[in-house]
Amino acid sequence: TTSALYSRSSGPETGTRLVCGCEDGQIYIWDYHAAVIERVLRCGATDGKVTHCSVTSSGDAMLSVNSTSRSLMVWSLDNGSDDRVLSHPHDDRVLCADISEDGALVATGGFNNRVSLWDTREAVRLTTFYAHTDIVSCLQLSSDNSTLLSGSWDMSLAVHDLKTMILQRRFRHHQASV
Repeated sequence: TTSALYSRSSGPETGTRLVCGCEDGQIYIWDYHAAVIERVLRCGATDGKVTHCSVTSSGDAMLSVNSTSRSLMVWSLDNGSDDRVLSHPHDDRVLCADISEDGALVATGGFNNRVSLWDTREAVRLTTFYAHTDIVSCLQLSSDNSTLLSGSWDMSLAVHDLKTMILQRRFRHHQASV
């Protein structure tokens, strides 16, 4: 590809696939060991940028974010189909996202300073967390789906309890954006 690379991910357990999201709206799925492209997928709008990709540890499913159309897609990596689409999950651009091990939950964060948790099977928002005062820049779901960690340009980390859907703890002693 001649377009800029925005995101990359691999299935850490299997280590067999490398996924790259690019400025041209395409997602390149590489066979890690053979160093060949298995498949190329188009993520939403033709002028969209794929700003984030996450792969489940099993390597079966992938989440992609298209910043232009502001859509999230959950893909089956076995057949390349976009099984579920969440359109406009935020009122502004989505900067980061994470997908649960089973592909059932997606967390999103971005320029509206909020973190949202989604049920991908029903395509509904479960809750929104308001723990940050600036752009949410990174997210990580725990492997057991019990907690969600979010980082922000407000120089803080937040731990969200997903069983009670409340903010569990904040860490504010960073000297720069997280």
